[in-house]
Amino acid sequence: MKIGIVSPYAYPRPGGANAHIRETYERLRDMGHEVRIITAPWGDDPPARDVIQIGQAVAVPFNGSIGRVTLSLRLEWLVSRMLEREKFDVIHHHEPFVPFLSFQILDSAKCPHVATFHAFGGFSVSYWAGRIALDRYMNKLDAKICVSSAARHFISAYFPGDYKIIPTVSTSSSTRTRGRSPSSRTARRTSCSSVGSSRVRARCICCRHTRS
Repeated sequence: MKIGIVSPYAYPRPGGANAHIRETYERLRDMGHEVRIITAPWGDDPPARDVIQIGQAVAVPFNGSIGRVTLSLRLEWLVSRMLEREKFDVIHHHEPFVPFLSFQILDSAKCPHVATFHAFGGFSVSYWAGRIALDRYMNKLDAKICVSSAARHFISAYFPGDYKIIPTVSTSSSTRTRGRSPSSRTARRTSCSSVGSSRVRARCICCRHTRS
């Protein structure tokens, strides 16, 4: 299966979401999937393995952290060309409401879409003011994940819906063997099951593994 992972945080720059993306990328590769990370470069970021750079990242405050808005006069053309070339089976967006990369991909890609929401905090002016416009993109998502109950509470206050909680699980090379706890193995399997070859599997995210 070919999987695209979208990062609005100028991957591979350091950060919690990018660490989560790196872990997911490695696990999916271990399972035999073909994976690409789609992001916008920040400054003179050099190309990295399996990273597709589109547009240019500009740092802006976003829901209590620093998001990087993707800008390009040719964004629609660049995304369309990339999608035609890569032919993804599923695309996994992280913080899909950070403009404008995920917006363009959601508008253009016909494959199933999964999204993970990381942010939490108090009142969000951007979510409150933009909730009508953002609802259009939320409706394009086939499955929705939150990394914590706080993140689910935050996003569902503006966009009610079915959000599965899959905690961020970070491992080092010393814990990628038999020594992992059952809870870690379950969390990792659930993270990988968040992507699938059909919209049905995307909607059924993590149900089987959370019952095990």
